[in-house]
Formats: sequence, structure tokens, C-alpha cells
Amino acid sequence: MYKEQFIGLLKQVDREGIDDLIKYLESTDFFEAPASSKYHNNYAGGLVEHSLNVYKELMIQRNATRHNFDIDSIILVSLLHDICKINTYKLGKRNVKNDKDKWISVPYYEMNEDFIYGHAVKSIFIARTYIKLKKSEIMAIRYHMGAYEGFKDYSGINKTFRENPLALHLHIADVIATSKEVII
Repeated sequence: MYKEQFIGLLKQVDREGIDDLIKYLESTDFFEAPASSKYHNNYAGGLVEHSLNVYKELMIQRNATRHNFDIDSIILVSLLHDICKINTYKLGKRNVKNDKDKWISVPYYEMNEDFIYGHAVKSIFIARTYIKLKKSEIMAIRYHMGAYEGFKDYSGINKTFRENPLALHLHIADVIATSKEVII
């Protein structure tokens, strides 16, 4: 269900190479991967579900604000912002104590990244291998983590968010979607 929704949205985008991007995504674990190892959507299929949740949140913001973001840009930045997580999580086992204080083996996702290039930058790199992105889309994906990225480029974040409302709203949509996913 989520895979069909995701691909259907991408096929609405009129960009050369979009079909090649879709074929690439289908050749990876994107549609089966978790969104994280232990936080939001840390289960099979969680990554595509999270991406669609970010799309829905960004559409809500588009409709609720004065920003009339281009629909192609909304689709691309929301659906592609985390493609850096492709082929990153591997299912493993770990021992934990159950409610009877006995050790049991449980499955969990562990990071096993073979192409370390930086979270957002890697997403941009993968997307640009197949399609052209507008500068506003690149900057939105680049700064979608905001201050959570771990880098100390606060002036770059602030400048980007002031000058590129799409970047700010992608960040907000990602935070809202992630928060809902953790709570639910």
C-alpha cells in the first residue's frame, strides 16, 4: 500500500530521470527498511511510511500558510529527504531481560552503513544521480534536520530557513511526523 502511494506521487513529478529514480529505489531495501534503528518507525516498511507522513504534514503546512510551494518540490523533498537510509539498517539480535527478569533474544535494527557521506548530503547525492533538483529543494533536504544534524552551522540554518521557506517547512513537517510516529 505505502509503496504504491509513494511511487504514484513520484510519478506525478515531471522531471527527466524520475522513472530511473523509481527503478533504483525498487532495487534497494527502501520499501522494506525501517526509518530508524530505535526511534520512530523502527520496523520493516517504516522508512516509506515516514516519508509519506512527512509529505502529508508538508501538504498541511502548504494549505495552512501563505506559502504556495510547488507541488513537485513538496513531493520531492518530503519523499526523498531520507533516502540516505537505503541499505543502512540490518536486522540483528540482542539480549534483553523480559518482564520475568529472564534474558531473551529479540530482533532489532543495527546500523551497517557502507557509504558514509553524511545524512542529508547523501540523500541529495542519490537523488541528483537520477534527477535534477532545484536549489530550493537541495537546501530543503540539506537542512531538513535543522539543529538536530549535529553540526554547528547555526548561521547557515537560520539563513536558509529565512530565505527558503520550503526548507523550514520540510524541517517542521519532519519533526511533526517523527513526533507523531514516536507517540503512536
